Amino acid sequence: MPGPDRHLSSEEWGELFAFVEIAVKKDPDHPLLKGKIHGNPVQTRAPWDPNPDRWEQGVTTTGGQRWAEGIQRPRQDFKSAALASNDAWKAGVNAAVQGDKFAKAMAGVDVDYALQIAAAVGPQGYTAGAVARKTKFARNTEAIKARMGAVVQRVRGMPNATLQQRIARVVETIQGFAAAAGPAGR
Repeated sequence: MPGPDRHLSSEEWGELFAFVEIAVKKDPDHPLLKGKIHGNPVQTRAPWDPNPDRWEQGVTTTGGQRWAEGIQRPRQDFKSAALASNDAWKAGVNAAVQGDKFAKAMAGVDVDYALQIAAAVGPQGYTAGAVARKTKFARNTEAIKARMGAVVQRVRGMPNATLQQRIARVVETIQGFAAAAGPAGR
């Protein structure tokens, strides 16, 4: 596996993730999943560890209010930003069409689950809708937890003294997260 001085290719990400999947299957307490729980003197968390309960707490305690405030005071005019991104949107749509991503994604839709979510949300809006998806959040994040941890761990090992090195870390993070998410993330 190449060092932190260059970006991984799609094939190299695939090799790394294959290795990670084997390692965490053999060891359910692998540091990418659990952190270093027996550290002496320091114990560490897993590099990427989304917690459905903390997520729900954030959504229900502050998420709804922050959402409402964000709608009232947006960082930018969403219409102007969307129009400025028109070429990027077209490129993304063309790539999705070429990859038949709509049909591939829709093939994985659970209609009964979607209808249950719609009924559960009702008039309560954002907060109720987000909480109703907690199991989906947990399932999706758990499925890529080790991969995302490997990306975070790799990026943390990259140098960051200069602006160019920090940019390289950001690019590696974006490419790694997309690779970790699999075809749906690209």
